[in-house]
Amino acid sequence: MKPLRLRFSAPWRQRLGAGPVAMGVLLGALAWLGHELWTSMRLDVQLREQRVALATAQAPRPTVGSRAASAPAIPAIQVVAANAAIRRLNLPWREVFDGLEAAAGEQVSVVSIEPEADKRLLQVGGEVATPDRMLDFVSRLKRLDAFEQVVLRHHEVASSGPSDARPLKFIVAVTWRDPQEAAR
Repeated sequence: MKPLRLRFSAPWRQRLGAGPVAMGVLLGALAWLGHELWTSMRLDVQLREQRVALATAQAPRPTVGSRAASAPAIPAIQVVAANAAIRRLNLPWREVFDGLEAAAGEQVSVVSIEPEADKRLLQVGGEVATPDRMLDFVSRLKRLDAFEQVVLRHHEVASSGPSDARPLKFIVAVTWRDPQEAAR
């Protein structure tokens, strides 16, 4: 009996068939597409450069003495508002809070702090259990170096709660020292 030869794969020419041709066409198309993309990007950059050059050439040139050569004018109301905001942000907050905390201790509850930067003034609202504690708080604030002037503006007994446990509410006006003047 004659041996049987089985071939499970096609001859190499049949296996390759249209593959190399298709691969060549695909690679050629990709190369052409890459070249076109690169050319398009280069032309886009040149177009932008020409637009900038044209805009620069058409822009009016300010003269040395003209108003256009200086910085743009800012309305006075904006200058005032900006300066007020800067003053509020530049308050000596650390010294103020440290001073209030040291003076208040556990006896006084500081409820509100309202700064008026133009006057270097704080309106401090608080609550205490007794009038003596309120007066002690005011005298401790007066002894602190961070503050120039301390004035008790208002006090009243809270209207809510049992009569023996009503807190005493008060407002103290505190003027803080200007750190720039203190450094001089």
